[in-house]
Amino acid sequence: MSGIIWIIDEEWSDYEIEEELIKINLPDYEIKYSQKSYEKDLEIFGKNADAIICQIDIDMPAEVIRSLENCKIISIYGTGYEKVDVKAANEKKIPVVNVPNFCTEEVSDHVMAFIYYFCKKVHSYTKSLFSERWGIDAVAVAEMPRRLQGAILFVVGFGNIGMAVARKAKCLGMEVVAYDPYVSKDSFGALGVRSVSWETGFKIADFVSIFTRLTPETKLLIGMEEFKMMKNNAVLINTSRGGIVNETELVNAIDKGIIAGAALDVLTTEPPDAQNEILKREKILVTPHVSYLTRESLIELREKTTNNIIMAIKGQKSIMSVNQR
Repeated sequence: MSGIIWIIDEEWSDYEIEEELIKINLPDYEIKYSQKSYEKDLEIFGKNADAIICQIDIDMPAEVIRSLENCKIISIYGTGYEKVDVKAANEKKIPVVNVPNFCTEEVSDHVMAFIYYFCKKVHSYTKSLFSERWGIDAVAVAEMPRRLQGAILFVVGFGNIGMAVARKAKCLGMEVVAYDPYVSKDSFGALGVRSVSWETGFKIADFVSIFTRLTPETKLLIGMEEFKMMKNNAVLINTSRGGIVNETELVNAIDKGIIAGAALDVLTTEPPDAQNEILKREKILVTPHVSYLTRESLIELREKTTNNIIMAIKGQKSIMSVNQR
């Protein structure tokens, strides 16, 4: 049996991992490559592809999916699948497959690093050296640290990453509360986490950390109404999707002292414009959408993404399908 595997990507510098797995498991299949502007390739060979592997930011609109004649699977490098028209894939009976758990440890570690950043004020005290301040005298030009033990973390969205953060935070003595209307109370209790209402979580938290998918319902989910509920020394953390937080209202909340700060690994527009107000605020820490990133997580991601198409071509149902459960 022979066929075409189509990889659409602009991120990786090589495809050794994918090529090795495909060569071993599907030796008669040809691999074709395209970048974001793949329209010509779609006409030349893409319509006949047996499987598609695409980067998380590649658009797969309905008209493209409906033109596919042999496709058995669309496998995505990552957890999000907002760029794929899942409804059209359903119509064509094409499973859309993601890799939801490849970076659970990485993202949860990143959240804890954000929390430490705001608790220990290491950046502030490093700067204090330029004022020739030492010991407690440094507080005059820096910020007072805060004790992590006993601080309250509000987890918004209690999926795999939210649970991982909860476990790590509790090991450090934090109190963890969470909100997720789709999770049973037993799941919270098993980790010693208290289920609270949306309003209560924002009101009592020292740190609010977001772990929700970006959908029409969650777009701009968190804005000034939520910021006004928060304590003025509380910090917002977002490592999920940028569009969930109203960034204009976040900047206003920071400027007015409504909340103490924010730590963001994701923004509404990526990469951001250099004039983005978010980047001009010292109290907003931004990392360039790298919370998922380690050598180990990338290897796992690429192996799982490729193994998904191998299973599909061999007629094995993928357990990660988001539209054909």
